Amino acid sequence: MRKIPLLTAWKWVIILFQLLFLVIPLVAVIFLYQTRGNSSGSTTLTFSGISFLPEDQEIINKSESVSIAYKKDSTVSPKILVSETKIRVKNSITSFKAQAIYLGVFFAALAIFGLEQLKRMIKTVETGTPFLRINVWRIYILSTLFFLVPLTANLGSYLQERWLISNFEFSGMVLEDNSINSFPWFMAGVLLLIIGKILEQGIKIQEEQDLTI
Repeated sequence: MRKIPLLTAWKWVIILFQLLFLVIPLVAVIFLYQTRGNSSGSTTLTFSGISFLPEDQEIINKSESVSIAYKKDSTVSPKILVSETKIRVKNSITSFKAQAIYLGVFFAALAIFGLEQLKRMIKTVETGTPFLRINVWRIYILSTLFFLVPLTANLGSYLQERWLISNFEFSGMVLEDNSINSFPWFMAGVLLLIIGKILEQGIKIQEEQDLTI
């Protein structure tokens, strides 16, 4: 059996991810327009990944209908914590979904673009010509995308929070901050930026040596 080179395997993994980012938004858009054409308009809108915490932390444990006890030791007092909440709105207006889907299409396009840069870099390594200035710019593009991920994700989280507060009324619960940790993304972006600078300097040295020869 012929072994597949590691770079070729990674290239096909990237292609599969690109197809995934392409198919999912298309399916979502098709579903959106199908539900818009539905005369009954009976659709369900679901918000997931949202954390609503009780204003009174003891509200659940004080409720008679909700209880928890540790069987082996009655002195142990476990507490229930609501860490994630899903909101489902029946007969929702499909325009609510449109904004989320269009935003998803935008991010999917950015992901496909970034993966394409990585795939082309792998191709230059396969052909034995990785030290190209275009690869430096591809690294800078990937670095920029890494910087943009936490910024756009936190912006989306903030806009979702503002939208929920302005369109729904809820009592006894407070909305928890769901912004992501920016540090790993910024570190990855800085690392790629440094690699790009090193590659750029290496190309300059190589060009100077070629001119000297």
